[in-house]
Amino acid sequence: MNVMIKIITDSTCDLPDELLKKYDITVVPLYLRFGMKTFKENVEISREEFYNKLALEKELPTTSQPSPGDFLKVYENIINKGDVIISLHISGKLSGTVNSAQNARIMILDENKSADITVIDSQSAGPGLWLIVVKAAQMAK
Repeated sequence: MNVMIKIITDSTCDLPDELLKKYDITVVPLYLRFGMKTFKENVEISREEFYNKLALEKELPTTSQPSPGDFLKVYENIINKGDVIISLHISGKLSGTVNSAQNARIMILDENKSADITVIDSQSAGPGLWLIVVKAAQMAK
C-alpha cells in the first residue's frame, strides 16, 4: 500500500485553483457572514461574488473559523485511506482555526491511535501561509 502525505489548509491561504489541483491540496473553508447570511468561503461564495458584495454592503463582513466537525469530515476521509495528514493553518493569534483542526485531530486519535495527523500553526497568514503550504505540498510529492 502506498501511503500518501496529504496537505490540508484553510481558505485564508487563498491559493488559486491551479495550485490546489497541481499539488492535491485540500482546503477547509472559513465562514463569511454578511449581515444574517453566512457562506463557506470559496465554496458557497466565489472570490468575485465576495468582492462584489463587499462593494455593495453597508457593513463589513465577519468571519468565523471552521468547526472541528468540518475538519473531522476531511480528516476521516484521508485517514480511512491510510494516508498521512499535515494540516497547516492561519496563525492562532488571528483565528481559532488551528484550534478547531487540533480538536478534530484529538477526536480522531481517540478512536484511531494509529492515525498520523500533524496540525501546524503557521504563525502566518495570507501570502506567508500560501508559501508554507505550497512548499509543504512540493515536499510531500
